[in-house]
Amino acid sequence: MSTVVIPDALRARFFERLAERVVTLQATVAAFDDGLEARDSLERQLHSLAGIAGTYGFGGLTDLARDGELRCGAGAELAELRSVVEAIAEAAARTNSKQ
Repeated sequence: MSTVVIPDALRARFFERLAERVVTLQATVAAFDDGLEARDSLERQLHSLAGIAGTYGFGGLTDLARDGELRCGAGAELAELRSVVEAIAEAAARTNSKQ
């Protein structure tokens, strides 16, 4: 299996968007009313983050986002979803600080 080299400009854009995605996740959870629309929105955001983080080789972020997506789809409580989003925010900060 070959390693894909991602150009610096794309990596920089990933990190810009990562920060935006984390803010959006946090805002979604803060405004969460446990309605179907809110749950679907959060689940889609987590699914998207899992995919893009995997594409850029950030397996830890992928795993956290995928876990959150599955928990959301399974009807997890708000406190549990908040914890997942905060874990994602912390992992994103660590990932960004290494770049």
